[in-house]
Amino acid sequence: MRAGGRMDGHFVTGHIDGVGKNHPLGTVRARHVLDISAPQGIMRYIVAKGSVAVDGISLTVAAARAKSFRIWIIPTLWP
Repeated sequence: MRAGGRMDGHFVTGHIDGVGKNHPLGTVRARHVLDISAPQGIMRYIVAKGSVAVDGISLTVAAARAKSFRIWIIPTLWP
C-alpha cells in the first residue's frame, strides 16, 4: 500500500481466542450465509454489527445468539 493510500475494512491483529464450528446455510441473493457456533467464553464478546475474524478474515457479525453467530459474505464490486 502506498503512503496516503485508501484503506477499507477492519485491521485484524491479535491471536486465536477460540475455535468454532462452521454451519453453512447456503446462498441468499448472491450472499453466502454462515452460522458459526463457538464456546460460551467467546460468545460473550460477540455482538451484532461488531467485527470478528474468521480464518484471518475480518467480517461483520449479522446476528448474535447464545451459542452461535451469523455472518454474511457479501461480494463487492470495485469501481
